[in-house]
Order: sequence, then C-alpha cells, then structure tokens
Amino acid sequence: YIQNYWKGLGRTEFQIGIYLAAGSFLAGLVAMKVQRLSHLLKEKKVLIILPLISVASMWGVALCSNKLPFFMVVTMIEAMLFVAGNDYINKLIPSKSRATIISFASMMYSLVMIVFFPIFGRIADTVSFGVAFISLAVMASCLYVLSMYLLKKIG
Repeated sequence: YIQNYWKGLGRTEFQIGIYLAAGSFLAGLVAMKVQRLSHLLKEKKVLIILPLISVASMWGVALCSNKLPFFMVVTMIEAMLFVAGNDYINKLIPSKSRATIISFASMMYSLVMIVFFPIFGRIADTVSFGVAFISLAVMASCLYVLSMYLLKKIG
C-alpha cells in the first residue's frame, strides 16, 4: 500500500520502482550479514531485537512525513528475520518435522495477510493512509508484545 501512498503524492512509477529496488537490494545485502549478527547476539536476542526495530520503523512510516528511510529499514529487517527465523527453525526442529512447521508458518502468514490487507485497504480508502499506517503500527506493536510474552512464557 505504500506504493499507492507514494503514487498519491505524485511519485512516478519509475521513482517508486527505484525505491522498491533499493529496498530489495539493501535487504539482500543485510540478509547476508544475519549469520554474523546471530553469532554476535545469539539467535534469541536477534529474534527479539529485529522485530522491535521493525515495529519502531513501522511507527516511523506511520508518523513521519519522509516514510522512505523507515520503509527501507522495515524491508531490511523483514529479510533478516526471514533468514534468521528459518535458520533458527532448521537448528531447533528435527528434519522430519521441519517441513510441517515451515508450511504451517507460511499458511499462518498468508491467513494474517488475507485478513489484514483488506482491512488496511478499507481504512486507507475510507479514512486515510496516515490512519491506516498508524493502525498497522498499532497492530505490529500488539503482535510484538504478544510474541515477547509467549517467548518469555516458553523460556
């Protein structure tokens, strides 16, 4: 939806394409450094710190007029979490159960997107992109708190 937001600000498809390409390029670069970061901080801390940075950046997208740097950070963190999360699953889960866990996680992600994408779009259509981005940041914050609670409970 940020593409639609930028389009509404008068950005051209070419400019938006440059933003997205730069975000993807940076995401690829930082994803290659996840192993070193995981070694430095340990996996559990990475899985706590990276989502926190992502949530903070989503608040930046929601509240700051220049959304591009925060969008870039969210894109980079998403790539890093993908690599770190899959690596963590590969280390933690026996190979006979791994495909099931990864498939379940993928299905849950898809279900969440099926629910929240239309809600986000409706908020952007009926109220504004600003309110929609704030709603997204609130949701991300709540999910972060919930996941930290579950991580603490699990140990």
